[in-house]
Amino acid sequence: MLVQARALDNGLIVMGMTGGANLQGTKGDHVILSPAYNITTEEIEKIADIFSQSVEEILKEYNVQ
Repeated sequence: MLVQARALDNGLIVMGMTGGANLQGTKGDHVILSPAYNITTEEIEKIADIFSQSVEEILKEYNVQ
C-alpha cells in the first residue's frame, strides 16, 4: 500500500493489494498495473519509470536493501 500511495504522489494510479502474492497465496503484497490496450511504447516506458521510481523511493525510505 506504501508503493500505491507513492505512485499516486508521482502521478501513476496503481492498485495495491495486500497478501497472497506467492504461489501458495499466503504471503506477500502485489500491485496491479492496468493500462489501456492501445497504450504506446512511450507510455509503457513512462509507467515503468514512475513505478520503479516509486518502489525505489519506498525501499530507500524504509532502509530496505
